[in-house]
Amino acid sequence: MRQPRHRGRRVSFRLAPEAGLQALFAEILHRTDPNDGKSMRVTYIPVIAALLPVVGIHLSYLVSASVGHVPWCIPYLDNCTPISATGRQAPESFVFRATIIPTTVVLMVYWTLSYQWLKALASPWRRANLVMLCLGVVASFGLLMYATVLGATQDEYRAMRRLGTTVFFGLTIPAQIILTLQLNALSRAGAASASPSVRRTLAAVCAGVVTVGGASFVVAMVSDLHDDIKHAVAWISTMLICLHIFVTGRAWQETGFNTSFLVSDARRE
Repeated sequence: MRQPRHRGRRVSFRLAPEAGLQALFAEILHRTDPNDGKSMRVTYIPVIAALLPVVGIHLSYLVSASVGHVPWCIPYLDNCTPISATGRQAPESFVFRATIIPTTVVLMVYWTLSYQWLKALASPWRRANLVMLCLGVVASFGLLMYATVLGATQDEYRAMRRLGTTVFFGLTIPAQIILTLQLNALSRAGAASASPSVRRTLAAVCAGVVTVGGASFVVAMVSDLHDDIKHAVAWISTMLICLHIFVTGRAWQETGFNTSFLVSDARRE
């Protein structure tokens, strides 16, 4: 018999004035309700997955521009430099890899948890949910390959870098669209889902990414202006992808999503 679905309840906590760093992390990661067992908050995962690359890319740009490797400009408008140029040479390459490579691991965790989250909400799109998981994880590996070989000058590594970029953008965008459509399907079915404002924001971000990418493709097909906008398109698309991940964290929070770690009651011999 199917159990009724409810929205997850929100849990707040307070720290005693004398609480130390260990108590702080314990409160952040675990609920204090004994009926919940060891239930860990996971809403920080999308926040890290979204903000870490944003901070890393912009910090790398500032370092790169300060040493003269790229020009000072507004890359979203001026089309002055590709994202890759902000992490190609030392010292900015150290910052770039130190943030983007960990991001790939966090993204794999994010997509795995997103799959489990939608499954827990009883998404009617079971196969699509699995497809979303596969697309997201493979896209994360594409980003990892890109960040690993960035800066190498050999032709084969340049090809790997281009492949990694194509895989990341080409698979992340449909994965985010599938996630958004599943939330809307849950809402139409009357099941627990994110709030209308969150769902509209996610849909708007997806529409923005598709519009920017589609316009870039059309420009490349019909004119020679693509080189004048391609870097700005990559910057804008990257930030929209990160925004989608960040807003998903709000959806997790609204539905009370968390994880629990359990062990068997059976005694070990």
